[in-house]
Amino acid sequence: ILSDVCYQYPGSKVMSVSNLNMNIKSNGIIGLVGGVGSGKSTVIKLISGLIQPDSGRLFFDDVESDMLNWDQLRQHIGYVSQDVFLFSDTIKNNILFSDPNISEDLLVETLENVCLLNEIKSFNDGLDTYIGEGGITLSGGQRQRVGLARALIKKPKLLLLDDVFSNVDSSTELKIMNYITKKLTNTTIVLSTNRLSVLTHCTNILVLKSGYVIQQGAHLDMIKKEGEYQKLFFNQLRSE
Repeated sequence: ILSDVCYQYPGSKVMSVSNLNMNIKSNGIIGLVGGVGSGKSTVIKLISGLIQPDSGRLFFDDVESDMLNWDQLRQHIGYVSQDVFLFSDTIKNNILFSDPNISEDLLVETLENVCLLNEIKSFNDGLDTYIGEGGITLSGGQRQRVGLARALIKKPKLLLLDDVFSNVDSSTELKIMNYITKKLTNTTIVLSTNRLSVLTHCTNILVLKSGYVIQQGAHLDMIKKEGEYQKLFFNQLRSE
C-alpha cells in the first residue's frame, strides 16, 4: 500500500509523484500507464526500495517500510528496469548470479519461455558466451530478455517490470506475458508500459500524469470512458 506518497528527485524542481495512493492486491497484475515524466518508473523504484518516499507511507503486508529488513525482502523481489544492467561475464552467470545452484533444466525452461533459447544456441559458445560490460555484445531485446530470465527464474513473490518489452516484437511479448500470467500465479506483478497488448493482462491499471493518478480501473471499463486511457487506446489502434 502506498499512502499519500510524494517523491522529488534531488536537483529537480518538480515532484515526480504527488500524494500517490495505491493498494496493490496480492497475486494481482497492476499496470502503470503514462507519458514521459508521468512517474511510472518512480513508482516502481519506490516499491522496490531503491528510493524512499520524501513523505507519505509505504506498507508491505501492513508493515511500514521503515520497519522492514530490505535485504531480506529483496530476496523475494524480481526487478527488471528499462536499461538492464549486465556484468562482464557469461550469459549463464548473468542469469544465475543470485543463485548459482539453479538446475540446468530450469535455466533452459526459463530461457525458452522468454523466447531466448534458440538465439543463445546460435552463439558459438551458447550459454557460456561472454558478454561485455552492460551486455554490449547483445541487442536491446536480448538484454531485456536476459534480465527477465534473471528475475523470473527465482519465481519472486513480487515482480516489478519497468517497460521491459520496448525492444521485443509483439509476438514475443505475447508469449512472455502468457508464460508470466500462467506460471507465476502466486506472484504479485507491477509493470509499467504503454503497450495495450500487455495491459489487457492486468487486473487493475493506473494512468499517471505529472506524478498523479488521473484514472484507474480495468482495461475493458476504461476504453469505454472518455479520458487519457481511451485516447491512448485509439491512438495505438490508428498507428497500427
